[in-house]
Amino acid sequence: MAYYWIQINTDTVFTRVPHTLFNELSLMFNLVDLLRLPFNTATGASTMQIRIPTSASISSCEQALSQLAKAQRGPCHLVVPTNFKHTSFGAEISWVQFLLTWAKKYKSCRLSTFAEEPKDLQIEKFTKQLIGIVASLCASEVRSHKNNSLLTDYYKGLAIDRLDKLQERRPNEYTKGQKIDVIANDDLGRCTPKSLYPRQIDGHRELGERPYYVLAAPRLIKAILPLEKGVTTDPDTDNAVGNLLYDTFKNTEDHAKRDIMGNSFQHSYRIMQASFTTGKKENLIEATQGVDPLQQYISKFRATNGKLQLTFLSLSILDSGPGFAQTLTMTPLKKLGFSEELSATLKCFTAATRRNRPEYGKGLELVRAYLRKRRGFLRLRTGRVSLYYDGVSDTNLNEPIPLKLWAVAEQPQGTPVEGSLVSMHIPVGDTH
Repeated sequence: MAYYWIQINTDTVFTRVPHTLFNELSLMFNLVDLLRLPFNTATGASTMQIRIPTSASISSCEQALSQLAKAQRGPCHLVVPTNFKHTSFGAEISWVQFLLTWAKKYKSCRLSTFAEEPKDLQIEKFTKQLIGIVASLCASEVRSHKNNSLLTDYYKGLAIDRLDKLQERRPNEYTKGQKIDVIANDDLGRCTPKSLYPRQIDGHRELGERPYYVLAAPRLIKAILPLEKGVTTDPDTDNAVGNLLYDTFKNTEDHAKRDIMGNSFQHSYRIMQASFTTGKKENLIEATQGVDPLQQYISKFRATNGKLQLTFLSLSILDSGPGFAQTLTMTPLKKLGFSEELSATLKCFTAATRRNRPEYGKGLELVRAYLRKRRGFLRLRTGRVSLYYDGVSDTNLNEPIPLKLWAVAEQPQGTPVEGSLVSMHIPVGDTH
């Protein structure tokens, strides 16, 4: 008889139940996102299975990370839908960070999708999305969840094709929705996307300097904002976006390509995502359910000039590097206590926003001043640390940036992730 190890919430222990009972529990509790471990009674080994939900919110991502951190035995399989919702405010790229964490932890990374055969249109649809690209490339194999057909070559082929298109000068032409995805993938040799690495005199591509990014920011914003609805930005926004983009991506170039021992990563990614989010306040709050800091932030705004929807511009930078604390201390994460890691992360990040520390990136100082002026929001996720900044509560620019611990409903602090993720959100248009 087939068995599953189940864990209904983060406080209960794993319980072994028969397959038939698992199906009944799934119907009873709507456990579509439940962590499952198929159990082999002959060998005593189990294969962990995690479903990525259609509602791919930050809260559900943190829950999945918590489950991933607790499970230790056997390989780990992911079951992924073809489409996702609630991916705004940095949620989609948070799931990419989850995928990098999954791929780093397990040698056998099987992806189960709902495509049934190579010509299934769901394969192309899935690999057009950022989650789909990274999931396909990180997986050791891809199979149909319905009939177990091996589809690895088809998913990886389309994912690499999409990755190549995102290397072009205008990646927005190949990105779904009102957003831009740019991926630098070092392990596959796609490490200098044209939109971020201008061609030099001798023909090779190099990461642009700060002025290049500041000048490029208006074009980036224009490509995703619905100007036909009257949404525009200003020089301050262009300057803040350009500086954050330069400082964070420069950091990935300097520190995120290798681990603290100098070794290359099996899956090495540096990703930029710029996106535009619009919606009624109640809908945006629903999409960020379980994420109190972000919900409270959104609730402070209202639409003006007869508009019914709130509008936000988001910019996120993710890398698969060793993270802030490990880079600063040159110490493996497992040898750092949480308080040590938190202190190192704060020191590493806040030093760049002090006026009396000119040797650090001046861009973060400018970004902080801008977020404070425009009531912006920033989130940092690295290692076991999750921090946020709300520009409304920042009252003294002479002090280090006031970062607070980010708590997700019913989730403990300290769930580890690979790499570092910085997300910035700015109200635009008639949102005040």
